[in-house]
Amino acid sequence: MATIQIMRNHQLGEARIRDLSEQVANKLASKYGVVWHWQETRLMLSHSGGANGHLQAGHDRIEIQLKLGFLLSAFRTSIEQSINDQLDKLLGPAG
Repeated sequence: MATIQIMRNHQLGEARIRDLSEQVANKLASKYGVVWHWQETRLMLSHSGGANGHLQAGHDRIEIQLKLGFLLSAFRTSIEQSINDQLDKLLGPAG
């Protein structure tokens, strides 16, 4: 099992980052069948193909943790790059 952990700062505020998180989660749900729900400030994600995790939405920082099952572990690098690319589009480049 592989784990992806990403932390990014942002200046969007908690309400806006929650809204963006839901938009991304809805796209993942329609495109890949990801199931999601809020658990306090965590957006919980799961997929029957062997992935689960969360996005912790804060007023100036987000943290993403995604655990990949055996089959998806082979794609860890490309999945992590895809997440970072999307965060760059939504939040601006890291750094």
